[in-house]
Amino acid sequence: NSMNFMQKSVAANVMNNRLFLRMKDKAICALARKNAYEKEVIAKRNSLFNDFMVACMSNEYDNFDSIVRNMDKLELKNAALYIYEYPTIYEDELTFKYPENIHLRCVIRAGELHIMPSDRQQCTIEEILKRNEISSKSNNYTMIPIFYNRTLYGLLMCELTDDMYERAEFLSLQLGKTFFVNECMQRK
Repeated sequence: NSMNFMQKSVAANVMNNRLFLRMKDKAICALARKNAYEKEVIAKRNSLFNDFMVACMSNEYDNFDSIVRNMDKLELKNAALYIYEYPTIYEDELTFKYPENIHLRCVIRAGELHIMPSDRQQCTIEEILKRNEISSKSNNYTMIPIFYNRTLYGLLMCELTDDMYERAEFLSLQLGKTFFVNECMQRK
């Protein structure tokens, strides 16, 4: 309104209106491109996660090793997978006690998977944050529990990025399902 008020000519008003219409059109196009890109990223992630699930269902390895060996398919840049020696049942918060020990099974540094040798795997829950296994380039990490229903399988420590804000819960739930299905297959 102030621009229209300042400029008394009709030509100036038309030019301003065209400018704002052009800006609006460019904003709409930018949003459309962003939405298309996000849909493409989601479709790619779903495909990779399906590949991960199929690879994890092989009976080739025991004790969740198929999951550990395929963690790089999840497109995590920097992460560490800690697995309890035995899955733990969560009954209620007053009586629940975490196991004292946990096993660092694999580390992903800059997208590259490193499987930990058995002599370097075991640590206490308290040592998880003291061990600097992931990357020293970032100080922002989040710990994601891996569970299915009331069964806790382990923890996934990931670099905290905008991407992890969006997919941490999905990743936790899907990993929990994968551990559960793998555990059921091991029982058979």
